[in-house]
Order: sequence, then structure tokens, then C-alpha cells
Amino acid sequence: MNNLRIKRRPKNRHGDFELVRGNPCLEAYNLEKKQDRKIATRIRQGDFDFAICYWGNVGRIVEVGALDSPSYYLVRDNSEDQRVREIFENIDWKAKVVLNIGAAQIQPDEIIELYDKYRKEHC
Repeated sequence: MNNLRIKRRPKNRHGDFELVRGNPCLEAYNLEKKQDRKIATRIRQGDFDFAICYWGNVGRIVEVGALDSPSYYLVRDNSEDQRVREIFENIDWKAKVVLNIGAAQIQPDEIIELYDKYRKEHC
């Protein structure tokens, strides 16, 4: 029998950006929960530049603070040229999307892979 277990944790960090799973809308957080307080504080401090959808409408970008579903990664652009949003807007997300319960989904390591590929080919 083949062992199909993942032997290494998937990549979820990149030098150019940080992905934090969360809702772009500040009102969606329960401030009695420690994890929610932590993200809400970062949103209030302006730590995130935009949010990108990872489930459903994959690749859709919204502003932090927009009232939307919780299926987003909050993104902080740490790059020198501040082009992460521009690159995310131009990526063809369909290349890595899989269906999960009938809806499109993408994982952080796949986002990173597509970002690196796009940056290598176009920047």
C-alpha cells in the first residue's frame, strides 16, 4: 500500500507577503475570542493591504473592511516594490483551483506557487 500522507508541511509563507486566514470585515469578529481579537487588532492597526478569496470566487480581491464572506486570506504586502496586489490581480487562478463541495478552492502553497511563477515570467 502506498503512503499518501504529506511528509512536509505545505508552504504558507512568502518573503513578499503574509497570508492570514480571516474575514475582511472587522464586525465579523467575536472580540471575546483571543484569535479573533488578535486579527481584529491587526485590521484596526492597518496591518493588511487587501483580502483575497480562497474559496468560492477564487482570486477575488476586496478591500479590508468590506462586508463579505469569511473565505478570505488577509494579505500584507512586504515586498520592496509593493506589487503583490497587482500581481495577484493578474494571476490566472484557474490553473490551480480544485473543487471542494462543489466550490472552487485554492491552498496557500498553491497561491505562493502561482505568485512565484507569475513574478518569474512577467517581472
